[in-house]
Amino acid sequence: MEDIELMNRYFTGKREKITAYLRGFLDNVQKNFSAIHPLGADLIDRLFRFTAEGKMLRGALACLGYDLFRNSADDSMISLGAAIELFQSALLIHDDIMDRDVSRRGKPSLFYHYQQKALNENLSDAFHAGESLAICAGDAAFFLAYEILGKNPF
Repeated sequence: MEDIELMNRYFTGKREKITAYLRGFLDNVQKNFSAIHPLGADLIDRLFRFTAEGKMLRGALACLGYDLFRNSADDSMISLGAAIELFQSALLIHDDIMDRDVSRRGKPSLFYHYQQKALNENLSDAFHAGESLAICAGDAAFFLAYEILGKNPF
């Protein structure tokens, strides 16, 4: 039982650090996205919430593999974990569009959220608008993950 508690603490700690890293990184990016388009800030907010609501196991497992290989625990791979989580979010956003899943983790999926927003604004093709905006959000998550990877010399 002690090993399970130790692993739970480890994964919880890494999840918190990955979330904090993502918050800081995305806060910086949000300024640029806002300057490009009024929906840019909203996209980054939604992308952060979507990613932070996940378990972040993939990112934490990448950190664990590094820590086990080095035989010590440190936070040098937190940014790698954050990039992996953005990749996962992008895949899930696109998957929801392909499968037409209107919910993810008990909440409206991103494309469905954008679709409802377009309906409320009386856009002529709300379904297409919702899909298009979510595809852009998923693509942005891919590019942001690559940006994190490009900034780190792993």
